[in-house]
Amino acid sequence: MDSFEKKKKELTDQERIAALQKDEISRAKFAAVKDVLQLIDLTSSKTRSYTVYSKDNLRTYLQNPSTEANQKNLRNLSEFLYTVSHVYRRLILNKANQFDAKSYIVYPKLNDNGDVEESSYQNYIKTSNYVQGMHLDTQVRKCLIKAWLDDVVYGFCYGEPENDNFFIHILNPDYCKISSVDYYSGKINFAFNFSFFDGSNSFYLDVYDPIFNKMYNSYKSDSKLRWQELPPEKTFCLKINEENLDYPIPPFSGMFNSLIDLVDLSQIQAVKDELSAYKLIWAKIPTISGSKEVDDFAVDLELANQFYQKLQGIIPDGIALGLSPLDLNDINFETNAAEDTNVVNKALNNLLEANGSVILNSNRITNSTSFKMAVFADSMTAMSIVKQFNVFVNFYIKNNLNVEDVIVEFSDVSRYFKDDKIDQLLKLSQYGIPVKLQLLSLVGVDPAKARSLEYLEDKLGLAKTKWINPLVSSNVQSGLSENGDGSEGAPIKDDKDLTDEGEASRDKDTNQK
Repeated sequence: MDSFEKKKKELTDQERIAALQKDEISRAKFAAVKDVLQLIDLTSSKTRSYTVYSKDNLRTYLQNPSTEANQKNLRNLSEFLYTVSHVYRRLILNKANQFDAKSYIVYPKLNDNGDVEESSYQNYIKTSNYVQGMHLDTQVRKCLIKAWLDDVVYGFCYGEPENDNFFIHILNPDYCKISSVDYYSGKINFAFNFSFFDGSNSFYLDVYDPIFNKMYNSYKSDSKLRWQELPPEKTFCLKINEENLDYPIPPFSGMFNSLIDLVDLSQIQAVKDELSAYKLIWAKIPTISGSKEVDDFAVDLELANQFYQKLQGIIPDGIALGLSPLDLNDINFETNAAEDTNVVNKALNNLLEANGSVILNSNRITNSTSFKMAVFADSMTAMSIVKQFNVFVNFYIKNNLNVEDVIVEFSDVSRYFKDDKIDQLLKLSQYGIPVKLQLLSLVGVDPAKARSLEYLEDKLGLAKTKWINPLVSSNVQSGLSENGDGSEGAPIKDDKDLTDEGEASRDKDTNQK
């Protein structure tokens, strides 16, 4: 008995130790995730300063953008303009905000017989829940802003979507470069410069994914491994100018020269506006007429200074006072405010229109058709990145969820044109075309949420019709009511029923006659 109790106690201790170890691992993982999310030392204050770039320097960077130094300078200039130029910020945000990561559908692949295997349907449910757990709508926007600023964004994925946690950590672009493209999927992969962890950045090894520490040790053993490609199944890479993978160039780099001019012009105008509010009043100290002496003033200088000091105490702000024996006139710094404003506005209009951004200057658009076409043209470039998102998500699911028979597809419709797309799908749905999931995706309802809502409405008795029925338009729906009060009437008869009913009616009339 004692032996049994001892064995039971030993087993309990082993289980307790295993549980404690598991708990320590979980806490370590949480701490790593928390640190990666934070990545800011709250105990120290950091400052960010920008280099003042001349136009000559800008030309040099653009003439040879393939060097790492020039790429870095262009990225820094892009971030500087994003900070100081409201126009540039609007351009970047206009592009980044058009993509909606909530608008996507999930569907299983068909087998050779044109059917969906039961296993594929189960994988569809599994994948829908998995993508929902990625919460891409909270991760994508920051990536898109970075991509439109730099032309490329490099990210490393953390978390477990099946446990409803996932995030993309954006890496320093100064230490990343595109290294390969997956042959089958087209996913862009990149290498990381592990000298990043040398010196003061070494503490990041404790908070980054363990693979960084492992690869850094390889680099320390062999300096030739300074650049190593990170595991593709854990990385996220998006490039705006996909046709050129050799080196990145900020997409709006052609506007930098004009943007700098606009910033300078606005600053000059601000100085002119400030000066126009000032006035200088002068007081002349007279000299004795006919005197041969130098500096022979008619008023004692000490007395003049006393009056000068008294006047200084009573004049309002915006007025300066001067004391001089010389002849002076009132000096006004007034300018033609309307003309100056037109100069700045003209420069802004020329900048936007020269770069095809008439959408940001809607005052120049004369009618709704022109506005819609301008928005459509602008959205084409903004939505060109959808294909890369589709590649990333499906590649990530294949390699982390081990599912290959299900496809995730993001909508390539800009936020500006969702209503138009919804109208189009509603018209198609009247003919029984299966577009209900696409309709839901356009209003931000993902596949997993759609199934949950369907089940809940059916369970609560809120659904009058099953989802398998085709949607009907309002004029057809009105035929379902006899009294016009929303109550259900007799079902609408098809053409054959109406024909048979008409023939029966004619036969009845003939017999009566």
